[in-house]
Amino acid sequence: MAENVKRLRGRPKGSEKDDSITLVRIAGLLLQGRAENVAGAVRLLAGHDPSLIRRLQRKFRRDRKALLAAAREITDRRARERATWQDEIRRATRPLDWVTENDPTLRVMGALTLEKQERLSKSITKSRA
Repeated sequence: MAENVKRLRGRPKGSEKDDSITLVRIAGLLLQGRAENVAGAVRLLAGHDPSLIRRLQRKFRRDRKALLAAAREITDRRARERATWQDEIRRATRPLDWVTENDPTLRVMGALTLEKQERLSKSITKSRA
């Protein structure tokens, strides 16, 4: 039995491709200042195909606020992760620096030259004796 499927009139809908990842990357390039406009960002990411540029421009224009917010969130998350890794590397490579930051006596000693540190430690031990 043949079904009667009603065809829509006019131009057919687009391919409805999922370009969400590319669009967020475009927003990231715009936020970083690596591209001046959407077309420039598309050229950096995907090439010079005019139909691709137009399609992504149209989708970006439609969802601009959400895409820029998502790109900001990704940038902020990466910055927090980078700072965490830098802290971990600092702790592993220079463990005394973390103690020095919290102890005022060690902070003063760290600011002094070795010669002045020796004089200061001798005068402290003399005064205790």
